[in-house]
Formats: sequence, C-alpha cells, structure tokens
Amino acid sequence: MNMEKVHIINIQKLNNAEYAYFAQQVSNLIHEGTVEKLHVGAATLTAFDADLKLLTDIVAQSRISDETAEIAVIDKQTDDLITYILSAIRSARQSPVAAQKAAATTLYNATKIYAGIQRMAQRQEVQQARGLLTDLAKPDLKAHVQTLALQPAVDQLSATITRYASLLESRAASQLAANLGAAKPVREQMTAEYDEMTTVAFAFSIAAPAAELTTFITKLNKLIDDTNTAYNQSRAQMQTSKGTASGGKKPEEVKRVESLIAAYEQEAHFTPGVMKFTGLAAGTGSERAYKMVTDDVDNPFWVCIVDGKLVDVEFKIQPGEPGGLPIEKLK
Repeated sequence: MNMEKVHIINIQKLNNAEYAYFAQQVSNLIHEGTVEKLHVGAATLTAFDADLKLLTDIVAQSRISDETAEIAVIDKQTDDLITYILSAIRSARQSPVAAQKAAATTLYNATKIYAGIQRMAQRQEVQQARGLLTDLAKPDLKAHVQTLALQPAVDQLSATITRYASLLESRAASQLAANLGAAKPVREQMTAEYDEMTTVAFAFSIAAPAAELTTFITKLNKLIDDTNTAYNQSRAQMQTSKGTASGGKKPEEVKRVESLIAAYEQEAHFTPGVMKFTGLAAGTGSERAYKMVTDDVDNPFWVCIVDGKLVDVEFKIQPGEPGGLPIEKLK
C-alpha cells in the first residue's frame, strides 16, 4: 500500500504572521476537501477558524488601524496648509503695498511662535494648529488675514484640523477597544487543533483510503515543504547579510530610522524607549519598510518613512513569506 505520511513542521518556530499564513492555507485545504470526506471534526475546524481570525486580528492590530492611511494623507494636507499660510505671511512683509506689509508684520509677530509645528508629533501638531487658528480668528488679526486674502486657506485648515483630530481619536478608541489578548495561547490552541485534524485525516487515509484524503495529504505536504523552505531561506538571508556595516559604524539609513522612533512613540502613546528597530528592512524606494518590535516581541510590525515620520504599513503577504518581499539585515 502506498502510504504518504504527513511531513514534519515545527510551526512554533514561525513568527505570528508566518504562522497565520500557514494556518490559513491549512484551513483552505480542509474546506476544499470538506470535513465529511476528510473525517475531520466540524467543531474542531470551526474552533480553528475562529482562533485563526483572532490571531489575524492580533497581527493586524500591531501593524495598522483602518484610520492610519487617511491620517497620513490628512497630515500631509495639514502640513501643506500651515506651510502656505506662514510662508505667505512671511513673504508679504516685503510687499510694496503698505496695507499688505502692515498686515503681514502684525500677523508675523503674532504667529511666529507656530513656526515648525508641521514637524511635531501628530497630536501636538493638531493642538498647536488649533492655537494658530484661534489666534487668526481674533478680531484684530482676522482683518489682516483678509487683507492678505488668506481666509480661504485658514478656513480649509480649520476643516482639515477638525477631521484630523477626529481620525486620531477614532484610531485611539479602536486601539483601546481591541482587547485581543496575547498570541501565544491562541497559537497553542491552534497547534493542538492542527495536530488533531491532520492526525485524523492521516489515520483515515490508512484505514479507509479515498481520493480526497490522498489529495489533502499531498497538498498539505507541499504546503509544509514550501513553508519550511521559505523559512530557511529567509533566515539564511538574514545571516548572510549580517554584519554588512564596516568598522562597527551604523549605516546612515539605520541612524535615520532610529532617529524617528521617539516621535513615533510619542504619537502612539508608547512608553519612551519601548520601541526598537530590529535592523530588518524590506522593499525599495517609497516602499522601503522597516521591522520594529516593542516589549511584546511576538508582535513585530512594519513602518515606512513618509514626510520625515514613521508611519505604519501593512502587507498582504508579510516580507520573508512565500510571495512576499525579501528581507535584508541592516545591522
């Protein structure tokens, strides 16, 4: 009898994203073969799928929230508007028109304390922008704003800041509401469920051979082999690229990334110093991303640099996984 055993895989060695990807493929194979023909317990598969959803949520929660992408866009809009308004005031001080020059001089003296707020952390920027808007709305300054024809820009900044603040609060609420628990117990439960389902399917492939069972085990073994290969390749690549910085000097790229961490921690309300750059990067150009960890080392996340700030980034396929971007080690 031609008996194909289930190949061995140490799924505990996989990181959370790799584990979730592997588990999703296993679930797909079982649903494809059906619990009836594979003799897998329906309740076990239901529990496995529920645990998989929870693990996927845990992984996603550490990377990005739904509001993050829109926040990045509106942050850029806010920066542009503030820069335009303050630059227009500064430039108008050189106007040959006396009324404009006088208006600009008064406005400049009242708003120069807001210079550079575009580079502040997001919540600080919103707070300072509100202060700027409050000052520009004062009767003695509003007339000067109108003299320089800046009222439309000020009105747009006001609307943008309102939306900006709303998005920041929404994201904070989402993060607080997501009491997702730790990944470790979820993974332990899923591993037990995986072992049960694959053991049952293998046992029936011997006791009551069927085409569906043979197909399932063949596909499962290919998935296991592919996962093991991808894991070994990604780790080998990390080792190969280790120590590329000469003379112990950190590359400029590493210095730049690490210099932006404090601002990210402040914006994300992290304890200062809790966030660390792993030294791993993926992608190129505008898609360049960097892998970070906090005290919860089981939940790494990726960020990219947008307008001089670290911004969360999400991948459909995690770097280092089959079909994902290759990983390189910078330090």
